[in-house]
Amino acid sequence: MNRRIEGLGSSVKAVRKRAWKEESDDEGGKAAPPPPAPGSDGEEHKVKAEVQAKRARAKAKAALQKAQHVDGSEDELDALLDEALEGGDEDGAGPAPPPPPATGSTSNPVVWMDISVAGKPRGRLHFELFRDVVPKTAENFRLLCLGVQLRGRDVGYRGSELHKVVPGKVAEGGEFDTSASGSDFEDESFKLTHSRAGLLSMCGAGPDANASRFQVLLRPAPELDNKQVVFGQILPYGPEGDSSAERLHALHWVEGMGTRSGTTREAIAIEGCGELDAAEAAKALGIAKVPEEEEQEKKYRRGGLRPPRLSDAVQRENLADVLQLTADSLDSWEWQITKAQRASDKERARDIEAGMKPLTAVLEEAKYKAGSVQGTSGVHGRNAQCQQLRLRELQ
Repeated sequence: MNRRIEGLGSSVKAVRKRAWKEESDDEGGKAAPPPPAPGSDGEEHKVKAEVQAKRARAKAKAALQKAQHVDGSEDELDALLDEALEGGDEDGAGPAPPPPPATGSTSNPVVWMDISVAGKPRGRLHFELFRDVVPKTAENFRLLCLGVQLRGRDVGYRGSELHKVVPGKVAEGGEFDTSASGSDFEDESFKLTHSRAGLLSMCGAGPDANASRFQVLLRPAPELDNKQVVFGQILPYGPEGDSSAERLHALHWVEGMGTRSGTTREAIAIEGCGELDAAEAAKALGIAKVPEEEEQEKKYRRGGLRPPRLSDAVQRENLADVLQLTADSLDSWEWQITKAQRASDKERARDIEAGMKPLTAVLEEAKYKAGSVQGTSGVHGRNAQCQQLRLRELQ
């Protein structure tokens, strides 16, 4: 009988409490104490307890009969009540909290998210979770990366979006506002500070109201200290090592789709997410075991982008990726300009102008790294040059 019955919860609790007490009295095979002498206080207490248990069971049966709207026999009601006792107390009970973090772990967990922009896969983000400092907060994020079931529905980051991105400031996700346990949880610790880019920070509805929302800092944010909990950091590489020679880091794609208002120019989706095994996590972290009481500065050295700015990340080997990002950005900005002109929105036009400025440095660096605009080898140089002309026209 896996359904809630009004009025049954408190009665079931009373019956179960009595049953548990009787079992605990005989736990471990200990010999039962000799029966108390007639008329003693012990016998009187036992009689009272038995009467209370019978009353509680009778009350539960009455509530069950009323809820079922049937006139069942005593045997039928006893059977239904036994099912309720075995199925657990569902009177107002929420989902079970996540299991406690594992103790004695040799390292912090590393989770990943596969990111798409406008439906196109753009790489994988890896995060170290600071289980050694804030185990409950880290475990909540880990479980949401793996996915959990709450009240018959799947809950997790898979399929959600990074709904807010402000370039040079922050990227935010987890807008579904549900923790792994189904209930908001408290601010665990403000020990770690928001002193560098790349940190993971909880973003609740207020003090002690954390659920699923998180932020990836794109700059230091000391104004968030003692307000939000730092619980992890983005890693520059995954277990396979540095791939920046061929591919841009996925966070560059994320930041490239942001605006000053935070509204993303294209949908940034988390297509998949999960957790690395212990061996892969050790490779991504570069260490097999996190030192006890590790200093913040030493801990933070493992994380962040290298280099953090897109213009500094341009290399001859990843020019195709860079020019794809700038081309997508120009397409998006052109559409934004058209909408702003139709609406005569001068403030929006100023935001667009400011948002396009970083592309100037990126395209200049791309053209320089291409080296030539002539012949077959100059295809990337010509592409960068054409995009520069298009950018000037849009500006």
